[in-house]
Amino acid sequence: MKLYNKEEKAWRKFAVFVAIFFACMLVATAAGMVMMRFSDNMLLMQAVTSIIMFGLAAFEYGCLYERKNFFKGLFFTKVKWQWLAAALCVWIVGLPFIEAVSVDSDYGKMIEMLVSDTSIGGLVALIIVMALLPAVLEEWFFRGVLQRLFISWTKRVWVGLILASTVFSLIHFDLPNFFARFVLGMMLGMLYLYSGNIWTNITYHFINNAAAAISMWYCARQGGGCSDGFDFPVIVSVVSVLAVVACVFYCIRKLKPNTAFDELLTANEPMVETEGETMTEL
Repeated sequence: MKLYNKEEKAWRKFAVFVAIFFACMLVATAAGMVMMRFSDNMLLMQAVTSIIMFGLAAFEYGCLYERKNFFKGLFFTKVKWQWLAAALCVWIVGLPFIEAVSVDSDYGKMIEMLVSDTSIGGLVALIIVMALLPAVLEEWFFRGVLQRLFISWTKRVWVGLILASTVFSLIHFDLPNFFARFVLGMMLGMLYLYSGNIWTNITYHFINNAAAAISMWYCARQGGGCSDGFDFPVIVSVVSVLAVVACVFYCIRKLKPNTAFDELLTANEPMVETEGETMTEL
């Protein structure tokens, strides 16, 4: 089954999506200001902000251009366990690389403010807000919508991936760590590009953020300073960098993007495609 929306060009859909996002960002800002008057629960404010900025924006876009098959295409897709295992392996191999190019910043200090409850319940809440919500909502937003729009607009898979990763990094407003988050965005985008299933990069994103959340919670529980990063020996970081670069070159030279993206390059942007076990989200 193939669904097409031929009435709108990709650049027009992108413009609409940007407008929707900025409207949601204003609503999220207003909601945060109101909540600050009645509560000092930073986790709750972070959760509400994420849901409105990323979840609501992607949902509204889907309602405009997806309609009936929107949630079916996103949440009810088949995913092979091999790709979930690959997401875990990519995280393990790439983590030292990302940590090696990360630096302390005001953004990191802001994240530390979320760790106020060192109970088990506090850990569960921290994982939900820092890992589960960002994994689902941000991947829905950046890979499920934005990356596909860029690919459809430019008709270049890697250009779309790079543009989406750039926006992913910039939108976190953490310029000192722009490159580190850009690398993370590229890894997430490549997992989606080759697996054709958004649950693959959701898995990676969740593992990455959950590990940082647990580390911060544990440090706070022990009475030490919170940190959302990990320290690795130099040799481990060097090996990680070489391994990531080698994997990228291998993917470019030996692998082809999942067939779910073929229609974005040849047609006027299909929304959902199902063929055998391949289903394209958003």
